Amino acid sequence: LAKFSKLLRMILNHSREESILLEEELTALRYYLDIEATRLGEGFTYSIEVGETLDTQQLIIPPLLLQPFVENAIWHGLMPSDKGNKNLRIRIRLADAQHVEFEIEDNGIGRKKSAEMRSRSSVQRKSYGVDITQQRIALFNRNYPNQLSIQIFDLRSKKETGTLVRM
Repeated sequence: LAKFSKLLRMILNHSREESILLEEELTALRYYLDIEATRLGEGFTYSIEVGETLDTQQLIIPPLLLQPFVENAIWHGLMPSDKGNKNLRIRIRLADAQHVEFEIEDNGIGRKKSAEMRSRSSVQRKSYGVDITQQRIALFNRNYPNQLSIQIFDLRSKKETGTLVRM
């Protein structure tokens, strides 16, 4: 309950901001993931890997940049999965001297199967998180020299499925 309260306060505070420090985003993300881990149980694990040369106290990003993609990975990829081990990895590193790369990877059911399940569901609801995030990215790209972009990949191998979001 304390983590939920702190998360709610951070989201309300961040929603009024045009940009925040990466460290603040990661703190809110950890609160969210801890709450989801409690709900999903022992089969769910997550990791947040931040490159050693990255200063999270200096990097400015749009608020709630990562959370909607993490939420989608959990709700649409991992929750419907029947795998015993549901893994979520968040990686943040310097891609080069001018670019930071964010990756959110899950070993869930993948986008194709998720879309099939949603189309068969009697409950249809519109997800706004990613749309709002894309609007914030567009605003950020207008106001800052660095440009944000998003790529989404389906992960498929003989034994594994999942999704990778790269920004």
